[in-house]
Amino acid sequence: MKRFFSILVLLATMSFMACAQPSFAKQFKGKTGYSCVTLSKAALRMMPLQDKMGVNVGSVADKLDRLEIVKANTPQASKHLKSVCEQWIETDGFEDFIDVDEEGEQASIFIKTSDEQNVFLMLAVEDGETAVIILYGKMTVEEMRGIVK
Repeated sequence: MKRFFSILVLLATMSFMACAQPSFAKQFKGKTGYSCVTLSKAALRMMPLQDKMGVNVGSVADKLDRLEIVKANTPQASKHLKSVCEQWIETDGFEDFIDVDEEGEQASIFIKTSDEQNVFLMLAVEDGETAVIILYGKMTVEEMRGIVK
């Protein structure tokens, strides 16, 4: 019985680890109409502390597991990306963080926190184009506020 329990715990842990860091961008890679970029933990550590656009990812790079960017390049892909992203937000327990709607540009940031990993997701729609930026890691909400000044 002890051995059975140990195997069960091992299998549960393995399946949890496989699901702990799903890749949103993976479902769009290689498909027509989408551009995808994934930066690993190692690549994020190489980022400067402050880039020219005021984004300060380098300040929390040691707490990030990865960064994913998906951009739709056609109107049909844009609609699909927005729909898939909104479905993920709704079904996976994301909370509203910041919402901006200004002159045809919409940008919303959602957060999902847990003991294992936090996920910060930005959904931006401008002139019919959709882009999604996702940060995975153990950074806090306060640290996230400091990324964009």
